[in-house]
Amino acid sequence: MFPFYGSLKDIVPVIETLTRLPGQLMGRALAVLSTLVAVLGWFVGRAGEGFIDWLPFAAGILGLGVAGFFTWRRYRLANAVGVWVKNQESTIQGEAATSEDVTIISQDGTPLGTNSRATPAEDTDAQRNYDAMMEETQLRDTWMPRVEAAQRAAVAAAGGTVNAPYLKDDLRITLVSAIATGVLIPIETLFAFIAFFAVL
Repeated sequence: MFPFYGSLKDIVPVIETLTRLPGQLMGRALAVLSTLVAVLGWFVGRAGEGFIDWLPFAAGILGLGVAGFFTWRRYRLANAVGVWVKNQESTIQGEAATSEDVTIISQDGTPLGTNSRATPAEDTDAQRNYDAMMEETQLRDTWMPRVEAAQRAAVAAAGGTVNAPYLKDDLRITLVSAIATGVLIPIETLFAFIAFFAVL
């Protein structure tokens, strides 16, 4: 699904940053439309005589629920990405302040260790890449299995959710709530027009 195993750990912060404002606007637009539909639907239902007259009100309440849930998921994701960015900045600053290049010279004047085995950090990266490959290639019997496998691989590549806190929440749920929000906006707009003319 992605060019490199576990690459979702690098993609999610970028996507979240790029879609932050559009996501906020989507959530607010649905909340405003749903509130309008719920208010108008209340008057339509009170004046009506059957269950169908309460459909606009029910649609408004549903839209408010979806808007609230999507906004909450977006808030959690944005906060987690913010925490990760701060951690990255503090780590880089700490490494810059404490790092020193040390070269050990042998008796003949050549640097030692040029042909040494991989460093522990390189071994760890190789193990993480292998774990990410294993996770992403093993699809489970669940909904949106490729997204679920990509998230598992991203967690493995990052070395756990401690290093990638934005991967703690199930990204499938956030994705579905975003799709539902986008789908409900035109539906709520239609119900708003129907309820408005029904009230007149």
